[in-house]
Amino acid sequence: MERRLISAVVSLLLLLPGAAFAQTYVPTPVTVSTEKVKMNGNLYYSHIVLERQTLWSIAKAYGVSIDDIVGANAGISADGTGLQKNAIILIPVRGEGEPAAVVQTPPEEQDVKLPAYREHIVKWYEDLDDIAALYGVSAKEIMDYNGMSSKKVERRQVLKIPFKGVEQETSDVVLHEDPEVEAPAVEVADAPAVQEDTLSAETPDYLPSDYTGKSTVSFSLMLPFNASSRSKGLNMDFYAGALLAVKDLEAAGISTIVNVYDVAGDVYPEKYQLQGQDFILGPVKNSELEKVIDLTEGAVTVISPLEPKADSLLAVYPNFIQARTPQGDQYDDIAAWIASEYSASDKVILLTEKAPKHNIAEELAAALDEAGVPYTRVAHSMIEGRSVPATVTQHITKSSLGRIIIASEREAFVADVIRTLGILSSKGYPVAAYALSKVRSFDTVDLESLHKAETHVSSSSYIDYSSKDVSKFVKAFRALYKGEPSRFAFQGYDTTMYFVTMCARYGDRWKEYLPTAEKVKLLQSDFLMEQCENGSLVNSAVRRSIYKSDFTTVAAE
Repeated sequence: MERRLISAVVSLLLLLPGAAFAQTYVPTPVTVSTEKVKMNGNLYYSHIVLERQTLWSIAKAYGVSIDDIVGANAGISADGTGLQKNAIILIPVRGEGEPAAVVQTPPEEQDVKLPAYREHIVKWYEDLDDIAALYGVSAKEIMDYNGMSSKKVERRQVLKIPFKGVEQETSDVVLHEDPEVEAPAVEVADAPAVQEDTLSAETPDYLPSDYTGKSTVSFSLMLPFNASSRSKGLNMDFYAGALLAVKDLEAAGISTIVNVYDVAGDVYPEKYQLQGQDFILGPVKNSELEKVIDLTEGAVTVISPLEPKADSLLAVYPNFIQARTPQGDQYDDIAAWIASEYSASDKVILLTEKAPKHNIAEELAAALDEAGVPYTRVAHSMIEGRSVPATVTQHITKSSLGRIIIASEREAFVADVIRTLGILSSKGYPVAAYALSKVRSFDTVDLESLHKAETHVSSSSYIDYSSKDVSKFVKAFRALYKGEPSRFAFQGYDTTMYFVTMCARYGDRWKEYLPTAEKVKLLQSDFLMEQCENGSLVNSAVRRSIYKSDFTTVAAE
């Protein structure tokens, strides 16, 4: 089944300004990537193009033809046009093994000896079969090459991994010691991310230090890439963030195989294509999620990565996980937040629309009742316009703090209330607004009023740009994609990072252990999984933020 996903993905990633290539340049050495993705049933290596690498040198390193690379990447011509520095290109995987990861030289330097092996430092969670699978050779080949009588390996043991198709007579040349080429000191596959049970300084702090489950995680990513213009861009952002997570995971010692499917147009993979996957990430809408869950017949866990209202599926499907915190948990958190700071002099007002078309007010009222917070319910119609301050001031004074809960997601209503609360604040009324997460995406909400009203927001995500890990992600995203990451890019990173890490840590029983795991804080989201009666899981973690009157926005615990 031919799909347009490859062209869409690669076209986006290749829209990067790069250095011009001159024939007099010596190509930068090419190291074969260990990162694989599967798109519409075809397996590819995901290769990041370095400055002065050429189509010729890349093709030779991977053991494919230039035409193979051109055919897999829209925007690249056989003469090298379109090959851009820092772009991610797809390299078809040939056969069942991996290509020889040799450093290639240009034609005029072909007399340089090629290394016969590379060295691998055994990590404490690896066995010989894991290592053999990583390099596309057999365990027996490694044993014979190293003179081993058994498969037993020791932590930090240095193994020589033979390159396929290179004679042993040239084994006096080791990849990272070859004086004739400037190869990287270590390769991604060899970098020991775990040393003495701790992570390297370059690894984000939130990665676990005790990988005991599996070294390779395979999952499918299903998104409607060829959907409407707006949603297509958001889905591509999610995918871009997921790729950066895969890159960091590889650097930390976790290999991933990502099978990417474009499910736009109601087109889904065959059941057999999903067999053996550790999990499926996506699609987006409830109807799409149900189709994929039915397709797997309960054999593969399906994770909803973006939809906060998918909790209706939790009671129906045991193999379902909702990654984004449901709105009900956000309502409960607003009530708990007020309860933790409430004093007897405070006035709590639940401000609702007079003719609401939803049950948000009822759910917030139930949450306040459960938390034991006394409140006054005030209904308001937009027709009343400027009478909102009078409506509110009947219940608050200048000597007490008025906590105003805006029980609506309708932009016009929310914007009007925030504006009037800003006016009340300017007139000396101490107020603290509590709004739902959508307030941050409303274009008509006045930012100054948002701060004057000391707006408190409880949501499934909040990005603290002062965090060093957030700063690192933003810099990596800018360097690779030449743009700014949206919250969907952060979500793609966080969701991929969390579930791949948990799967790597706990192995095939990862879903069973999630309810016992501690809360994990990532770039914009936290993860704290709760188990439902039928075995499905839902993320209950929320993040709090406050728009303060000094015009700063801060995270709140």
